Formats: sequence, C-alpha cells, structure tokens
Amino acid sequence: MKLPVAVRQLRDAMLAAHPVPLTMPASGEKEEIFRQWCIRFAEQVAFSFPGQGWGMKRATAERPISKDTLTQQQANGTLFVWDMFGNVGADNTTVNGDPSAMVITDQVFVPVSAVNHLGSTPPPPVEPPVEEPPVIDLDDLFAERLAPIEARLSAIEAKLAAPVTQKYATFKIFGKTVRIPVK
Repeated sequence: MKLPVAVRQLRDAMLAAHPVPLTMPASGEKEEIFRQWCIRFAEQVAFSFPGQGWGMKRATAERPISKDTLTQQQANGTLFVWDMFGNVGADNTTVNGDPSAMVITDQVFVPVSAVNHLGSTPPPPVEPPVEEPPVIDLDDLFAERLAPIEARLSAIEAKLAAPVTQKYATFKIFGKTVRIPVK
C-alpha cells in the first residue's frame, strides 16, 4: 500500500516549512534531528487527518522512537509503517518519494498528539482519480479490422479485372470440353 497522496503532499509541505539536513555527516545528532522531524510530521498528520490512527513506532518498549518512519495503526491493531527517508545513518540521506507500507509485528505503536506545525487548516482528503473505462470508437475498431480484408478484396478484384493471358489447350473427351493450362 502506498502512502496516501494527501499525506505525501503534507510531507512535502512540512519539508518545505521545516527542512532536514540531508547531507549532514552521519551521527547520533543527525538521527535525533530526523527523529524529531518525524515525530512533528506524525503530529501534523494526526492533526490534518484526525481519527485515522497516525503515530510513530518503536522496535521495543525500551528502544527509542523510530528516526525515519510514519506509522498508522489500523482498528484491528495492524501496524503499517512507511519509511520517509533512506540512509538516515549515512552522510547522504534521501527523501523516499513514494514509499510503500510495510506491515510490522512485534513492535510498539506510539500515539502522538495532534499538533498543527504548519499553522494551516487540514487539507481536504485527496481521493484518487476514478479511472474511466476507455471509450471505444466502433468505427475506428471496424476500420482497423476491415482494412486488411478490404486490401485482399482489392487484390482479388484486380486479378479478376486483369485480362486473361494464360494459354489453354482445349480437348474434347467423351463429349465434354476440357481446358488445360499450357506453359
């Protein structure tokens, strides 16, 4: 499952308003900067899309909150996690443009407060566009399928219209006339 379009748009707005140091040398300080950014982002998502189970996660109750993910807890307890960044533990970090969810088990969901870090009203949910079935132009469809047949018919008509240049020998056998092509 992909990260919903409206949440990706919110992430892009959050990155524009609160950028992170993508090219900072790897360190514990860098990881903490990204962890705090992800927490604020989860708070913004919880504010913008209330009641949808947005938050953070940690590997175990003793471990710190994830430094690079967004988590959604479903009503049945399933945790979906999206990696917001790649290579946070390296010198060059990347933003995951269109992350896919991972279902995780045996980890701890961390609820967050709904906080408006962008100072904006929640955007309306963006519904995916409804794909209309293709319109089939029957005239075009038949024209495509009839074109080879019409070409064959034209070739046959041309052969029939051509004068006969074949020579035949004519024989009468038992009162019947038989014509045999001669080379």
